[in-house]
Amino acid sequence: MSNDAINENKQNYLECFDFEKFPISKKEFNIKAAGVSHFNEDTQTERQLIIKDAKIGEHLMLIPELDNPYDSYAVIIKRFNGFTIGYFPSGSNKEIFDKINNRCFIDAELIEKPFFEGTYGAVLKISVYGKKL
Repeated sequence: MSNDAINENKQNYLECFDFEKFPISKKEFNIKAAGVSHFNEDTQTERQLIIKDAKIGEHLMLIPELDNPYDSYAVIIKRFNGFTIGYFPSGSNKEIFDKINNRCFIDAELIEKPFFEGTYGAVLKISVYGKKL
């Protein structure tokens, strides 16, 4: 994907949020992405190769996946080039799912790619902006 297409994806993603709702304060925490060893059927790509190619400090998209058959609050984690690296862990995703659907911005930054027994992980710093922290 070209840099122009990636920048267009980023702009389209950011236009989904109502930035006027955001106070200066934010809540931050780290999560480990789930499902990082799965295959992406939609793009026919290995998530492990997508994570390997991703850069520390890269910002990622968090997108509610409304038609997920396994989790009604699924939030997919994608690079701006459109490739999926995994999912927000279930059990802690309902609040994030609801905030995103209410157009509150949640920043996800790749901060670590641990490599253990031949498998990459993805650790994200999540910054939640919103009036109710």
